[in-house]
Amino acid sequence: MDRRAYGDRAPAPNRNDKLYATFLGGTTLLDIWRAQHPADQDFTYYSHTHRSYSRIDSFLISQALHPWTIRSSIGNITWMDHAEITLDLRIPRLSRPWRWRLNPWILRDKGTVHAITDHLKTYFDINATEDMAPATVWAAHKVTIRGQLIAIATAQKKRRLQDLMEALADLTKLEKLHKQNPSDDLLKQLATTREHLRRLSTADVAWNLMWTKQRCYEKGNKADSLLAHCLKKRQDNKRITKIKTSRGEITNNPDIIAQEFLQYYTNLYNHSDPPPPTGDTSQKDRISSFLQSLNLPTLPAQAQARLEREEYAVAAYADDDLLTLADPLPSLHATLEVISEYSNFSGYKLNLTKSILMPVAMNAQQLHILRHSFPFKVTTTHLTYLGTRLPQKLDDTYDLNYKPLLTTAHQDLQRWDKLGISWLGRVTTVKMNLLPRFLYLFQTLPIPIRKKDFCDLQAAIDKFISIVLHVGASGTSAPPSNHLTGDHPHAGSMGQTQSQIPTILLHISGDAYLPK
Repeated sequence: MDRRAYGDRAPAPNRNDKLYATFLGGTTLLDIWRAQHPADQDFTYYSHTHRSYSRIDSFLISQALHPWTIRSSIGNITWMDHAEITLDLRIPRLSRPWRWRLNPWILRDKGTVHAITDHLKTYFDINATEDMAPATVWAAHKVTIRGQLIAIATAQKKRRLQDLMEALADLTKLEKLHKQNPSDDLLKQLATTREHLRRLSTADVAWNLMWTKQRCYEKGNKADSLLAHCLKKRQDNKRITKIKTSRGEITNNPDIIAQEFLQYYTNLYNHSDPPPPTGDTSQKDRISSFLQSLNLPTLPAQAQARLEREEYAVAAYADDDLLTLADPLPSLHATLEVISEYSNFSGYKLNLTKSILMPVAMNAQQLHILRHSFPFKVTTTHLTYLGTRLPQKLDDTYDLNYKPLLTTAHQDLQRWDKLGISWLGRVTTVKMNLLPRFLYLFQTLPIPIRKKDFCDLQAAIDKFISIVLHVGASGTSAPPSNHLTGDHPHAGSMGQTQSQIPTILLHISGDAYLPK
């Protein structure tokens, strides 16, 4: 936040500034005035006590609204200590995908039900003939009745909107009359009109509440999008709000940004078809066509072969290959020759600058040769392969893999505890989000988690999913009941919601390394 104290002193950022920046980053909100005035400094408040200016009033908007913001400005400090701030938005008319859903309130009207019933009888009397297949009649009646329901809902919506506009007009007229000539009769008419307007507005609110309750009932307490969005830690700077176009212009229009990306990747992947083989085909093209017709062994299989009683080990998964070379300096030259030859024949280009080399038990001279003779990045700490960190020293395996995961798990549990998640939702969160992270390490690393860390994790999970307050029959608070959080014979699977859950899932996972 901008501040300016007496004597033209610019104070350094304090703790509140860091908290404010953290809040904006965690909620993906945007200080629109700062975004539109990155180099300016202005203030919205003047403190007579401290004789200082500060900008404590601002509009925080979603990053999606940034392209639609025309201007934002700070006014003058006139009759109060705060200045007025203005924001001009131009929201376009956007069409979104529409899916028809039956309004159950339509069926509450008996007249509507009778009309639909008569329409169905007429439909089946006309179409249910011997020449028409029953399946066709049944499938077509769904479309017909849907159109009838849409027509009824549209007519009711228009009628409700018309009633709303008439009620607003009557309210405006009655308010003018009551202001000119206050009387009890006009006051009663005003109260009646306002009550009618309130009932019309309540219908839309009740409709939205009904669909919200249905969505929460269907997706609540389950591993679904509703719980996932609640648990997800929002990250800022993920949305591209401004780019430089191919013509050199800066734009924040989302349609133009999408078109620029579409054009870029279209040009990138829009290659012409390969020419057909002819008599003048080059030697390289003939070799490529010949190799494609053969079932040749892949590079990992060749690397695993035993050559002159030496075994070359390779770990391959998808496009991640991990080579283990016993004599690095001469072996790397041979490896580069094999990779180059493989690339020439197969047509695949390997980016060697993205490959990482980790020396083990090498002196400084050999390490210097590795850094300056090969196009690899050299690391002396660890390699990251398939989600696990492979250290140079085996003693660092636990600290590089378990310690960061435990820290992240405790931080997530503390953050989730502040969210409005139900008890069943917390159990689902632990089962579907937290425990799979540890199960992967338990199955891939040859070392178990330490007993102290395992007990701390169990205690954190118990605290997260336990019911803190249980109201007794007399209305007084009591400790949580054992049939919800402990081992009760009638608890079923819900009885295993405390520290038994991690152990049970670990045993189910198979060959996992567990603490003794």
